[in-house]
Amino acid sequence: MVFVEPAFPRGKIQPERGEVAREKKQRAPKDNYGAATVQDEKARRLRPKERRRAMQGDNEVEEEETEQSTSAPMLSMNLIQEGMLVLGCVKRIVRMDLEVTLPGRLRGIVPVTSISDAYSNRLQTMIHYQTDDCPMLNQLYAEGDLVYVKVVRKQKQHPQLVLSLKPTDLHSELTANQLVQGLLLAATIVVREDHGYTMDTGVRNVRAFMPFKYVNNNPTDVGRNLVCVIESVKETGTGATVILQACRPDEPRQLCVEEATMETIMPGSQVTFTVGEPVKFGLGGMIFEDTVPAFVNSQLLTKVTITPEKYTMFQMLPATLLYVLPLTKQVFVSLVPYPNNRAAKPENLIPTGSVIDRAVVKSVDNMGVWLLMEKQRALLPRSTILRQQAGELGNFEESTVMAKYLPNQRYRVRVVHYDPLERTYIVTDNLESCAAERIQSPQDVIIGQTYKCLVHSVNDDGVFVVLDDVKGSVSKVLLDRNVPLKRGEKSLLRAVCHENGRPYVRFTNHPQLLHESVSILSSWDQLEAPDLRDQSFHGVVNKITCQYFIITFFNNMHGILRRNIHDNDLSKISKLQCGVVERFAVRSFNRKEDRIELWLPMSKECDKPMQVQGIEQATVSCVHATGVEVQTEANETGTIALECFSEFGEHNPLHVRLLQEGEPLTVIKLGPGSQFSVRCATYLKQHLQSVENVHVGDLLKASCFTVNGKLYAHLLLRNYTEPIEVRTEEYCKQAVEEGSIIMARVTHLSKSPKNDGWRLVVSTDLKDVCPRGVKDVHTFVASYLEDVENLLQRYRVRKHFPFASYTIGQEVMCTIESIVPDSNKMAVEVSGTGPSDVVAKGIAVTVLSDSSSEYRVGAKLPGRVVWLDVERKLVHVCVDEPLFNRIQLAKSKEKQAVANDDGVGYWVLFSNRYVHVCCRKKGPSGPLVIVPAKHHYNDFTPHRLTGRKIILRYMTPLKKLTFGLDKQSYELYSSYHCEPIPDERIKDDLDESGDGNENSYDIDSNEENGMDDNDNDNAPKASQPMKSQLVKRKMGNGISELKAKKLKKNSQKPAKQLSSAEKSLAPTLKKNKKKSLASMNTMEELVEEKVAKKKKQTGSVSVVLKKPQVVPQEKKKKKNAKRTPFLIDQLDGATDVFFIHQLDGAEELQLGGKQSGARKRKHTSVGGSSSGLPGATNFWDSTPVYKRAAADSSDDDASDDGEDGQHETGPKKRTTAKERFEAMKQEEQRLRKIEEELANPSLDPHTPDQFDRLLLAQPNNSMLWIRYMVFHMESAELEKARAVGRKALKAIHFREETERLNVWIALLNLELRYETVDAFKQVLQEAIQYNDAYKVYERTLDILIDCEKHAEVREILELLLRKFRKQTDMWFLVADAWYRIGQGSKVKPLLSQALKSLPTRDHIPLIVKFAFLHNRNSNRDEAHLLFEQILTSYPKRTDIWSQYVDMLVKDNLVENARQILERAIMQRLPMKNMKTLYTKFVNFEEKHGDRDRVRRVKQMASDYVQAQLNNAGVSVKRTE
Repeated sequence: MVFVEPAFPRGKIQPERGEVAREKKQRAPKDNYGAATVQDEKARRLRPKERRRAMQGDNEVEEEETEQSTSAPMLSMNLIQEGMLVLGCVKRIVRMDLEVTLPGRLRGIVPVTSISDAYSNRLQTMIHYQTDDCPMLNQLYAEGDLVYVKVVRKQKQHPQLVLSLKPTDLHSELTANQLVQGLLLAATIVVREDHGYTMDTGVRNVRAFMPFKYVNNNPTDVGRNLVCVIESVKETGTGATVILQACRPDEPRQLCVEEATMETIMPGSQVTFTVGEPVKFGLGGMIFEDTVPAFVNSQLLTKVTITPEKYTMFQMLPATLLYVLPLTKQVFVSLVPYPNNRAAKPENLIPTGSVIDRAVVKSVDNMGVWLLMEKQRALLPRSTILRQQAGELGNFEESTVMAKYLPNQRYRVRVVHYDPLERTYIVTDNLESCAAERIQSPQDVIIGQTYKCLVHSVNDDGVFVVLDDVKGSVSKVLLDRNVPLKRGEKSLLRAVCHENGRPYVRFTNHPQLLHESVSILSSWDQLEAPDLRDQSFHGVVNKITCQYFIITFFNNMHGILRRNIHDNDLSKISKLQCGVVERFAVRSFNRKEDRIELWLPMSKECDKPMQVQGIEQATVSCVHATGVEVQTEANETGTIALECFSEFGEHNPLHVRLLQEGEPLTVIKLGPGSQFSVRCATYLKQHLQSVENVHVGDLLKASCFTVNGKLYAHLLLRNYTEPIEVRTEEYCKQAVEEGSIIMARVTHLSKSPKNDGWRLVVSTDLKDVCPRGVKDVHTFVASYLEDVENLLQRYRVRKHFPFASYTIGQEVMCTIESIVPDSNKMAVEVSGTGPSDVVAKGIAVTVLSDSSSEYRVGAKLPGRVVWLDVERKLVHVCVDEPLFNRIQLAKSKEKQAVANDDGVGYWVLFSNRYVHVCCRKKGPSGPLVIVPAKHHYNDFTPHRLTGRKIILRYMTPLKKLTFGLDKQSYELYSSYHCEPIPDERIKDDLDESGDGNENSYDIDSNEENGMDDNDNDNAPKASQPMKSQLVKRKMGNGISELKAKKLKKNSQKPAKQLSSAEKSLAPTLKKNKKKSLASMNTMEELVEEKVAKKKKQTGSVSVVLKKPQVVPQEKKKKKNAKRTPFLIDQLDGATDVFFIHQLDGAEELQLGGKQSGARKRKHTSVGGSSSGLPGATNFWDSTPVYKRAAADSSDDDASDDGEDGQHETGPKKRTTAKERFEAMKQEEQRLRKIEEELANPSLDPHTPDQFDRLLLAQPNNSMLWIRYMVFHMESAELEKARAVGRKALKAIHFREETERLNVWIALLNLELRYETVDAFKQVLQEAIQYNDAYKVYERTLDILIDCEKHAEVREILELLLRKFRKQTDMWFLVADAWYRIGQGSKVKPLLSQALKSLPTRDHIPLIVKFAFLHNRNSNRDEAHLLFEQILTSYPKRTDIWSQYVDMLVKDNLVENARQILERAIMQRLPMKNMKTLYTKFVNFEEKHGDRDRVRRVKQMASDYVQAQLNNAGVSVKRTE
């Protein structure tokens, strides 16, 4: 048995049985009522200890009163009392009140209704009649005006002091008999009379008048307060009439009275102060002929640096009355001179926000730390120091904190503001923030200064922040999207403006506006400077139109920048977007119309010649969207612009994106200035020069940019800022990225006589800037591959990009993730053959098949890496096993010889804007071949392939790969080869005689000799491709006009005369081994013999030849001497120099013997073989080479692989008129078909041009934008798809919230499916800022669940439960998500949480939704239970009965539904509800029952109606 102790009794203890409760004796009341006398209590005698304590307290009070009466403390909140009159200074004027600063740095507010009674009446009249006939506060007062005010109210919240300027408040305690002549007081102009103005002094029973002659140049607005002197007083019974004279604004307000009391002397009156002895906190003295003692605080002495001890006794000084303490009647005055009755600012005023490096501590008191800086006084308030320590340390000892400020120590402080009344700068030692004191109102926030604000919330409209007692916001335009603000953190912000009509302040966290060197425009007074065009200010682009930009400055100032201004910097104009910060110059302004005209000048640093000052090591300090800020080892800060990282514009954002703060970087300093660069290192060190050193013919680099659809470029000359226009086709401009490098050839150079500047005329034509032909193409492709490799190295360092760990040619395994329908592309997951290799995303291509339908998702395939896409972060893989033997593995060390087999086909495995990656169709394995798609910096028409096959003509090694060119490109760029040769050298080569070498060139000989195309261009080459040497020359390069005419004359001679020139060259040719050159019939036979010999030695089919060179005897012994081809000046003006064999019929010329006559030229067909230069087979054809029809290579694989490339073709036939008509007809049909497609709006777009055309007409159609993104994603071009999405967000109107949300969801889908989770989360946070957060989360859940990202789903569900508990739809959304991810057990407790959070009216709809959700997910018991609970509590809800029945019927539970209906009609409900239930029951039986059941239900309904009528007393006869 378990013992149970009895419970402790509760309440009052009751007596046990038999006991008698003890009665309490009632006490008498303490208070005595009635007339009863109470005996006085005898005072208790204090004990000795208590007596000593009381005496000590009395002594302390006496000492305090004595000290207070003999000291000069500054006014404080403890001393100031309601009803005091104090002299103050107008600090700030806002729309509805005046902010006045008082002695002791106290501040108060004068409401607009406390100016004067007349002004208040005038305001009411203006509001009532909707007029503007009333001056504003800024028209009545100005900052710095001295006014005396009355303290109306003291309060703890802001404002702590409420003041008044009304004369009725100021003089409420004065009486008429206290007014004497010479007394100063404030009066209000009430009404204008015939001879003057009726004034209101605020003194009861006193009438005041001011004649016109006593106005003294003061404004006379009705309602204005003027300080006046009483000229005369006339008593009238109990009142008086006074005549007033207004004080002159520029004269001191001298008090001239014979007899007066302190109660009648108003603050601001000037009196004579007789110096007495120094007292605590200041100086003592006397006023009114040594009858009234007065005190001066040490901060209000004559000079800032003077002390009370330096004054001489009985010295008489002018002083201004400040206030009189009401209890002690102490009078306080100021010795500070106030010219024009204003608290003037010093001439050398230190701007607000300036940092003072050497501020010296003078003293420390209860107000704070007093400092001296630049012979001016500053105060570091004690409250600022303690508040800063509290934020950093929490608990601290005040004495310990203040003890560190020792006298004569130097500190670095920032100026917060200037107090003109006390001539003191308020500073802070927290250099990041300008809040020296607690910010209590928006007026305390100084526009243009930085503050540390607390982020309160983040929503679609921006960020809301809190600064002490002030609320503010950061709008989207002023928000730095690269550094998102998070709720609850403190961030450094700069105040931009006060919001109109709202007590809020607008801030910004843009890094360029937070920088110390920012130039702020916040006042119209800044524009009054004489050197207006030399001033420039930072502004934010707020709005963009086709004609102008709207620029926003600080303090709600706006300007307009027009596009058509000639002086604008076009490169900067092209980069302007909404939210971009730039420095703008002011052209003109109109203050009355609030209009500022702006222009965008060239950077001043660009006017100085730039010099490369060397390579330095720097550290990345900040990464922006427009560039990178760096700091060198010498603590020098500078900027690297976005376009200064790579010569290829697409790679610039990638370089910037991969940089991190604190990362070391090797930069090139471009001085003078703070500009740095990373790209073009060799060029900037060797070629950068001033424009004075540029010569005609120089080849310069330039950086591209686009303005208004036109392509421009800036030459990389620092002292030359004029942009050059790049003329090209319209469709080619889109292929040029911002910041891309192009080349420019100087064609003309002249000096402008007007501004002593230089004018350059340059050419960007491809034939002018590609002097070395094929070699320049090789160098360009090598530069592109090197830039790609640099990006891969940076990706590998970051270790978060698995695709960069692979190499080209590597053997990998691919797992198919998805297949692009109707294409040969597949999305795969790439993994290496080793166990430790990382997994990356990739694209697999089946080259040998047009479709990838034979593959299945999930299958694993071997593959070879053919390219690493740095832009899309993908690995491109070839999965055709027959081609594996053609691709040399990355780890292979064997060197494969490159054979120039003319006619051999290659498969194209990968293509982008710059290169095609190919492999052999047949033959041994070898390195992948890189065929340029873009051949040069100035190649604006990239080479587009029409199929997957390509036939190469020219090949050469390129690092571990092979460089190749097709026949058409090779012929084109070979014709551009032109190396300028001095005229003297040509003449010497023609005159000299010696031995020459016959040289042939192919890729094997180049490789054996160890030649590298990346060597220095100036180094001599052992062999050069001779077929590409075509030298173009100008008359201005040294050939005289007479010589040109002579050459022109010789060029018109018949061909037989040319043989004499060739005969003169015969002695100059050397014997080749044992064969003499004289035995040759022609020069062509010599070449053909050399070709035949080379074929026999190497077995190659096609060899690139070099022509014989003339080599002087003294240069023969040099191994690497540069050989010059034999040239003849042939054309008019010597504009072209070429080889003999390039002329048609040149093979007929003989070196020996005479030609009897000129023979007919033999034309070779386009497709035929020729030993001359490619593109020069028909020299006299005026059609450009690149426009001629290329040789038609056979598409047959057998022909491509087995033929030797020689094709016999006959002479070209002339087309007949019928054939030409048929061709025109076919062309017309083709054009008509294209026009019909363009005109058909229902046709689905399938090219980028068609998408752009449709989007131009429907920019707000999100579905069209998303289809455009899908178009790029089908080709695995993720970067382009992402760019389309970003472009859509800019193009769609901001009011189209649904359309913009659709695009955001598409971007989220892209990032989640094809990128990392981190990238997805970053885009998600961005989408939340610009859209309704709940809608974004709702749509995101579907994407995550579809991708089976359950971890991310749980995170979002938890976030929804925290942030959106008051939204009904959220609970159902979360419950549905739990079911969809297989965690239905969490749904049941979720409903109880929802019912606790939501109001009662939302309970029933939510329970019904949960019931249907349970039923849909096969949890029928829970669904039925929820419906039963609802119907039990709310039986009258016929809609719930109906829904319950419908759910049961849908689940084929017909009997259960019938039972529910029978229960329903048994309820006692109103007639209307019962009718609904019976109707439902009848319809149910008609569908699921028989006739008997229908008849039975109808009978039950009839009986119910009859019973109701009977109950109502209505008798109805039934009709049979």
